[in-house]
Amino acid sequence: MAKILIVEDEAIIVYSFKIDLEEHGNEICGMVSTAKEAIEFVQEYEPDLILMDINLSGDIDGIQAAEKILEMKSIPIVFMTGYTHKRNAERVKHIDHLAYISKPIDPQQILKLIEKL
Repeated sequence: MAKILIVEDEAIIVYSFKIDLEEHGNEICGMVSTAKEAIEFVQEYEPDLILMDINLSGDIDGIQAAEKILEMKSIPIVFMTGYTHKRNAERVKHIDHLAYISKPIDPQQILKLIEKL
């Protein structure tokens, strides 16, 4: 069982992940919609895995949030994006992450990654 933080600003995606992951025995320890909230969450709690949308509303995006989080703690991060910009793929190369996956996401992809933890 993994404790998972979901960082996603589309509510329907968040609740879909929540249902699928909890059905397989995982705990959703947090659901936030901005990079700032994700950073604040990780300062207080330590999830086993972060599902991080890249394109978030607010001043910083998911990649910048991941950089700040990894400065504080070593937590596996799965980047998720609906945009296949080459620029985003280049930006995450220097960040220690578990995976970079495109939406729509098959819950089985996430479950297979959790098994590797």
